[in-house]
Amino acid sequence: MTRSLTVVIIVFAAVLAAALVYALMAPGRGFSDTAPVAQVNGRTITRGEVQAALWRGHAAQGLKALADRVIVEKLAQEKGLKPDPSRIDYLMSQEEMRAGSPQKLDERLAREGRTREQLREDLASQALAEQVLETQLQVTEDEIKAYYAAHKSQFTHGEMIKGRLMVFNTRDNAKAILEVLDEPGADFAGLARELSEDPGTKAEGGDMGWIERKSYAKELTDPAFRLRPGQHTGIIQYPDGYALILVEAKKPAGQQSLEEVRDTIDSLLRNEKLVNLRTTWPVEQRKKAQITIGDEGLRKAFEAVRGS
Repeated sequence: MTRSLTVVIIVFAAVLAAALVYALMAPGRGFSDTAPVAQVNGRTITRGEVQAALWRGHAAQGLKALADRVIVEKLAQEKGLKPDPSRIDYLMSQEEMRAGSPQKLDERLAREGRTREQLREDLASQALAEQVLETQLQVTEDEIKAYYAAHKSQFTHGEMIKGRLMVFNTRDNAKAILEVLDEPGADFAGLARELSEDPGTKAEGGDMGWIERKSYAKELTDPAFRLRPGQHTGIIQYPDGYALILVEAKKPAGQQSLEEVRDTIDSLLRNEKLVNLRTTWPVEQRKKAQITIGDEGLRKAFEAVRGS
């Protein structure tokens, strides 16, 4: 995946802060502050030298990151977008995972001279940038149809059944229900809603939808796929308990229809476009933006990176 606008913002946030504090706020831009900040082999390094180094090395990239951030914030304000706190929490958890633990993240931030609050602000900008980019995405019906036609071989299915499931913790409970199912007019769906102990299907009357053999454990699908529509299995013992399955319909292996895979294709195309937008959209917006830079050296350096 290409480096996105959102990543650029975060990568340069700390550098930009240092560069602008040390450089942009330096008196007269002459970097003449002679206050010592370090020594290397007995040679004193002054604050002015650090300011000059930061300016030469990072000011243009830092300004680019700031410009991108301002562009995103303005568009978000126009569209009434605000960062989703749950998304920021997720991004923070990802940072902790990458660091190895919350404690290790704190240690990394301390080395960088940053706080969790500052990181959270950067992640909020990242989340906001993602939201703005998503508003630029549009997938047309023609695009979906064209993708389906070009990738039909990817959208096939094996033999399938439409089934209902009941699960019980004990064999005795399963046996009691099996005896009821063997009576004329037994309502599998109603019994599942009332008595099944499977939280995933209970509320829907045990509805499993259309499934392939690979959709569930082999212990469940092997006996179910041997049945004809209208038949139910005996008691199936498997790792999660004791199950009963009703087969409502069957269909052979074949091609999935466009309607069946429409949402999948829409998601695929959106992801492809999002990856592309992360590269092209910031550049386009930066070129269109009105950016005035008073410092001639910074202006030339910025123009050199404005389109990248």
